[in-house]
Amino acid sequence: MIDTSQELAVLLPVNMGNRGHNVLDVRKTFQQFSHASKCARFISFHPRISGNFVFGGPMGEVIDEAIRIGQVVTGLRCLARRFCELRQVDQAMPKGVEIAKGGSVVFHTSLGMRRVIYVALSRNIPASFRFVGQMAPRISIISWPSERDVLCLYDRPGESGNVGQVTRAVVTKLNKHVPPPEIYGTGRAMGVIQDILSGNRLQQ
Repeated sequence: MIDTSQELAVLLPVNMGNRGHNVLDVRKTFQQFSHASKCARFISFHPRISGNFVFGGPMGEVIDEAIRIGQVVTGLRCLARRFCELRQVDQAMPKGVEIAKGGSVVFHTSLGMRRVIYVALSRNIPASFRFVGQMAPRISIISWPSERDVLCLYDRPGESGNVGQVTRAVVTKLNKHVPPPEIYGTGRAMGVIQDILSGNRLQQ
């Protein structure tokens, strides 16, 4: 069970385990985080190879430390989101979403079933650049739960594909239109986000 007596957040490495790249042992990585941190208390992790590491503490102090440790240990850029921010994302999902076999959060559109994908961005995006609508044949943005969080629909092909395709589409379009600095991001299936918030499947 998640300890609700302290404020919680999740560390999200960028491009970890994506299409066979940057594949790390999730449990060992979690243990390395726990040993390296002096302030952030790493509590649990989700078993998906994308890397989702829950930590707690006084957020004014530990967010930056958790990101720094994550980048040192994994060699990857990392983002972090507080649970209160992830709840805001979860609440922004369209009405009528369903849980498909295997745990994917899906939404039925006039064009067929689409998976709901969350993309966390490295910085706030000005309102004039927070576009919605179709970005690619299989990918569309449906809402912005915050200035740096995006909800997308993804028509994932049966034979291949993952949320990395959605992240790349969002980040590439933003970097074409939004002035520097560079924007980067990382995507997660909404089923994983719901697991993190509920404590479902989390390990220690």
